[in-house]
Amino acid sequence: MFSKHSEVPTSFASTWKTEQLLETGSTQTDDIVKKEEECQVIEQVEVGIQTEEEEPKNYQRSEYDEASLSAFLKRVTPKVIRELERQNRSQAFHGYSVVKEEESLGVKMLHSLRWNQLDPEGVVTGIDWSCTGSVIGVSYGSSYHDDWCDHKGAVAVWNINRSDFDANQPERVIEASSCVLSLAFHPTNPAVFAAGTFSGAYSCVLLQGQDIPRGIRTHMDGSSGVGISSASFNTEDSMLFVLGAEGGGLFLCSTSSEVPTGVEFGGVGLMRCVTSTLASHSGRVITAQFSPHHRNAVLSAASDNQIRLFTLLQPNKPVSVIHSEEAIACVRWSPSRPLVVAVGRVTGEAAFMKLVAVGDQLGRVCVWHLPNSAVSPLSTELSNLHTILDTLAD
Repeated sequence: MFSKHSEVPTSFASTWKTEQLLETGSTQTDDIVKKEEECQVIEQVEVGIQTEEEEPKNYQRSEYDEASLSAFLKRVTPKVIRELERQNRSQAFHGYSVVKEEESLGVKMLHSLRWNQLDPEGVVTGIDWSCTGSVIGVSYGSSYHDDWCDHKGAVAVWNINRSDFDANQPERVIEASSCVLSLAFHPTNPAVFAAGTFSGAYSCVLLQGQDIPRGIRTHMDGSSGVGISSASFNTEDSMLFVLGAEGGGLFLCSTSSEVPTGVEFGGVGLMRCVTSTLASHSGRVITAQFSPHHRNAVLSAASDNQIRLFTLLQPNKPVSVIHSEEAIACVRWSPSRPLVVAVGRVTGEAAFMKLVAVGDQLGRVCVWHLPNSAVSPLSTELSNLHTILDTLAD
């Protein structure tokens, strides 16, 4: 079954316990370079100085010779008086006005007013300032009328002195059923203004076709309203105002009229207002304005490119006429200079007064600040205006 057997033993060497080879290595970066620098602040020197205290002079104890002083005054007084009278008659500084050195000669735009809810076709048709100079009223309408007006007009009011003033949001907006073509603030009450509309209504009065002079009267019903394009109150007589019409007519009117027209506007019966007329233009009246410096002076401009100066003492003939080669957009009296008017042209040019508001066809109103040299009146301006107008009364 089983038997003993003996064989030669067999062996083999381990292969995982071999001797490991080790090698040493190293690396070195470049040497770090260091520099030291010093800085020194500017040396400052402080110096003090002291003036000697001056003792106030006591004039109470001054002694003088009263007899000698009296003799001196008697001797020189007649000569001084003669020299003062001579200077008073002198024309050496005639027309000269002093301009302050620190005065800015540049024109600066203060505000750009725009009513955000304005109709895209709406344009600025009229601008007026309140008597305080802080409130500005802007009337809106359309520049195109093929027939009777069916647009919506409005008047927006801003107070540029309010702390919450917003150039894009008027303080108040009053809407109208037709284009508002003219605007005039009350001469003494800043809270009251009158607006003239395309339908012919103005301040609870009515301008009718029968009020128009026959030379420019068109075929219309005598009871129909006539488009009012401009209005202005007299600064001395608050009941007297002037109206400019679409057909070129200029009308002197009074709020004291009690003659009814039989027409109602907003539930209020309208009255006739025309008392007399001025010489008519041959085109649409753009501006009709009383002078703020003289009760009888009236300025007018129309689409016939004429600027006229009238006096109520001679209503049938203008005192002066200026022809413009460019179409006129607006004309205004300077509130500070009696012989200066501002003229705006449709090309965008304007001859400017200290705060000037200019409206455009895009519905924007820019308020500009002018230097004193442009608004300071010369000493002879008012007297010259009276000389021009008052001589016609003789």
